[in-house]
Amino acid sequence: MEHEHTGTPIQIEATNEMGLKHTQDLVYARATANPYTFWNTQAENIHWHTRPHETLQKSKKSLKSGVSHDHWTWFPGGEVSTTYNCVDRHVNNGNGNNVAIYWDSPVTGAKEQFSYKQLLEEVETLAGVLREEGVEKGDVVLIYMPMIPAALFAMLAIARLGAIHAVVFGGFAPAALAQRIEASRPKAIMTASCGIEGVKGPAGYRKMIEEAVERSTFKPYKTIIWQRDELRWDPVLKENGQRNWQRLVKSARNRGLKADAVPIKSEDGLYIIYTSGKIPTIISGTCGQVGTGMRQHSTLAVPCVTRF
Repeated sequence: MEHEHTGTPIQIEATNEMGLKHTQDLVYARATANPYTFWNTQAENIHWHTRPHETLQKSKKSLKSGVSHDHWTWFPGGEVSTTYNCVDRHVNNGNGNNVAIYWDSPVTGAKEQFSYKQLLEEVETLAGVLREEGVEKGDVVLIYMPMIPAALFAMLAIARLGAIHAVVFGGFAPAALAQRIEASRPKAIMTASCGIEGVKGPAGYRKMIEEAVERSTFKPYKTIIWQRDELRWDPVLKENGQRNWQRLVKSARNRGLKADAVPIKSEDGLYIIYTSGKIPTIISGTCGQVGTGMRQHSTLAVPCVTRF
């Protein structure tokens, strides 16, 4: 990959109590001193389905008003799968038994861990379910969930299909959720039967989601519900597009239904985050560009053990 350097090196002098520089400061210094070389090196650490032809491409774009502005594209020409890099490649490299997720809930006292191999089985099966339910590359799927492992399964499964996940924190009021449904126009909603708010106990999501969908001018085709024992979503109304998540996955496993990772372009969208305030949307893409709300796929493809 070709690259150039036009920036001025920035010296980082932050030190710890022993007078030694922190690792993050050393890394940051290298990144700012020569970003092209730095990110080119980082790109060598992930799996590319199609390698990019350069690290960063600069260009000019013109508005209808005639005003022009600088435009940057990270890793143009590249195709990559975040899910493949976060999960598949570790299994393929013989690290499938290493722990990928530790879950320790201070609210319910539940503890669980998943190896990369187990995570891959969950994600590729759920991706197969989503594809069978009509989700395709480029579609948006809205996630409205508590912080449970299934939320991670959902994010990775959606990305596995080349689709975009829009994250809304579970418990948001119906009016706010309806706004986000209208903005993102999701093919489906992935949710849970409830969230648990400390001493308050379980808070059902059913009424909030059904009211939000009723308020919204855009109607998602499906609502896929992770049933929690603390408070179930009953009845699940199939005629309204509602589906029981666990039952769908069980059926898929019995049939051997799975989905392979679908690579997408470096500049394609990966997820949408909604902020509070008058500018509610950040569309995050696939390769690290942050500007006009777009961040791209490849820098997000570097995996780590998740604890929550």
